[in-house]
Amino acid sequence: MKREQRRAARREDVQRAALKIVAQEGLSALTIQRVAKDVEASVGGLYRYYPSKEAMIQAVASAILAQLDQHQLEDLERARVAVAQAKAEPAKPNAKDWPLVCGLAELLVLLTVYTRLGERNFEHHALLNAVHADVSPVLSLDGAKELDRAVGPLLMRVISSLTQLEQLGVLQPADPAQRSFVLWGAMFGMNQFRTRDRFSAPEYSAKALLANTFTALLIGFGARPELAQAATKLWRQIDEELLASDASAEN
Repeated sequence: MKREQRRAARREDVQRAALKIVAQEGLSALTIQRVAKDVEASVGGLYRYYPSKEAMIQAVASAILAQLDQHQLEDLERARVAVAQAKAEPAKPNAKDWPLVCGLAELLVLLTVYTRLGERNFEHHALLNAVHADVSPVLSLDGAKELDRAVGPLLMRVISSLTQLEQLGVLQPADPAQRSFVLWGAMFGMNQFRTRDRFSAPEYSAKALLANTFTALLIGFGARPELAQAATKLWRQIDEELLASDASAEN
């Protein structure tokens, strides 16, 4: 095995160990010393790959975000196929409004790629959640800015979708970047309720609450109530189909 291949393999081992530690014990348990022990390497050896804990977290998180970026593109394409195959339903509006509903639903599909990550790869989700949800900053200012740039492509697609919906007259004109952060924050915050799904009634599940939140926000952004309600219903249907397809592919 060539030197470059050995280094790449070692980085993968380190990333897997780091993800496992964070998922099982939290971010505070993640140290260079702990990872070195888990991968049976010397501490000094690992410092050649990652000069600090922050560098390791940043590298792993950036790799996850790159995968999430690809998932978002794939989910959007799969959502469009599902919409094209959708049959008429009682809640489906007239033919004139249906493309507008689909546009709003696509916006929500783009936005919720992060929530689907929780079911697709718990360890990846756990690390991103730890980095973004901790009250105290995990990364330095420069590190946080670099990670924010990695999130950029995912948010830019949401911003582009919002801009298109404004141009179609579905939403009232406003700052699409600000709206994207409001939607992202609502999604991220409501995602913390998922631990309650084990004992909550279906109508109080995290996704049910998120659907209600999205409906209210879309109406607040200027969407007609019937369009917002139909869009969130369609989004939930697509979201379930995406995850079911993932589960079927694994089996």
